[in-house]
Amino acid sequence: MRMLASQSNWPPTHVDELAALLGRVPYPQVGPTRDSDTEYVLTTAIAELSEWFEVRPNEKQQPPGDRYSMLLDLEVVMLTRGPAVQSCTPSAGPLMELMRSLLSPPSQADATLAAERLASLRAELIEPTTLSAAFRDLLAALQDAETSPQTIAHRLSVFTGVLELADRGVAEVCHQAGAIIDDQALEINYVRHLLDGTAIEEYERPDDLAG
Repeated sequence: MRMLASQSNWPPTHVDELAALLGRVPYPQVGPTRDSDTEYVLTTAIAELSEWFEVRPNEKQQPPGDRYSMLLDLEVVMLTRGPAVQSCTPSAGPLMELMRSLLSPPSQADATLAAERLASLRAELIEPTTLSAAFRDLLAALQDAETSPQTIAHRLSVFTGVLELADRGVAEVCHQAGAIIDDQALEINYVRHLLDGTAIEEYERPDDLAG
């Protein structure tokens, strides 16, 4: 990948920044983990909710303080969705209304209905249109010079989360997308080979540009 500080592309554009950002996505551990609050992302929330609905803990098993903390985490993680993803995931609103009630007993909310809303949300997130929306949100965040680094990190986590939920190789897809955005001829040729069988060409330099 071209260096952002190279003379040929300084100052870097939002496209350069996007390519660099995607190229740095690490290969994830197997399964969502929650070792700290910084790791609590959309995929973690969905996994935790799925487990919660299976166990259905009572107040003794999950004290009010723990329930409040869980609800707060859910509220925060739902806000990481950009406007395009929000429009693709209408089930999130009804789900959160039910969870606010369920996690604030006594409640008359239907846990079975909430579980169905969660299933609907998951189905919406793995739609190709949602992946496209997540990418648009990420690109829009990078285009706006006023966007905070935290917001950019949130948009990236939603994009990678949608990939993960759809059982796609997160790091591989991101690295290939970053290379394509960066106009790397070798990677573009390789992706075309995977898509339509285009013959793999030889290049004098691994960083040759496709043009």
